[in-house]
Amino acid sequence: MSMKVELVYLADQTTSFHQVLELPNGSTISALIMSSHLFEEYPQLQIDNLVVGIFGKRAQLEDSIYEGDRVEIYRDLTISPMDKRRLLAETRKNKKS
Repeated sequence: MSMKVELVYLADQTTSFHQVLELPNGSTISALIMSSHLFEEYPQLQIDNLVVGIFGKRAQLEDSIYEGDRVEIYRDLTISPMDKRRLLAETRKNKKS
């Protein structure tokens, strides 16, 4: 039997990768990624360095996936959430002045 699973990667704020794949039951996140076209579109990525999750919950490459799962590949933060909030607050404060 097989199952359908989504793979999602946001390269930046404007570029994304989304693919729905059909894999055998019992497949892993690693098998999903290797079956996708991800590395053709983003050759700079290396599977050993990927941080992944399923529906927003952190997972490991060897974890099993199930019918309907959405596997997400996370990218490094370019700015910490605290710094981003601080910059946003400063921008709003300057606009009011």
